[in-house]
Amino acid sequence: MTAAATGRKPLGTGKPANPFAVQCVQPGVIPFLDEEGDERSAWVESLLDRALEAGGGQIEGPMGSGKTTLLVHLHRCALERGLSATRTRAPRLGGAGRGSIAFIDGAHVLTRAGWAAARKWLRLRGVVPIVTTHVDLGLPKLHTRSVSPELARIIIERLEPGASPTSAELARMLANGPESLRGVLFEMYDRYESA
Repeated sequence: MTAAATGRKPLGTGKPANPFAVQCVQPGVIPFLDEEGDERSAWVESLLDRALEAGGGQIEGPMGSGKTTLLVHLHRCALERGLSATRTRAPRLGGAGRGSIAFIDGAHVLTRAGWAAARKWLRLRGVVPIVTTHVDLGLPKLHTRSVSPELARIIIERLEPGASPTSAELARMLANGPESLRGVLFEMYDRYESA
């Protein structure tokens, strides 16, 4: 079906500087922020320390809650320290050998047996797993992510000052599915394109 038949613009023909475009909101582009809008780089560093002391850990939360963003910032922190670290998406495991860190996004996609085998494989190779997941995988819990209207507003304002929806609109956006910041940013993208 053509763009004309659907009534939609062909991909790549929207406004050239949409602040909600993928390249502006993909994990790691925006600093990791708290509910007041402050950068949390010292907290991210301490979280990495906790994970390394515990021999790994998991970041839990629903889809679109910022798990991957936190994982990207943790990975970046490890690299800045000169640590051997890889970042992959499950079912790939990563790890560069003994003492390395495998940052694995979406580890919940592995079956129980698959995760047990993966964990054994990582342990035998001396690789520290830090994963994102929707379910408990038996690793130490590093952090549980969620999305609040306040955090969504802060991120929207950071991307496009003055563009934040009303409290009622933001509550509606968050209630449209799983409380997903990703869903809110998709809606803001569409809103910007149609303005």
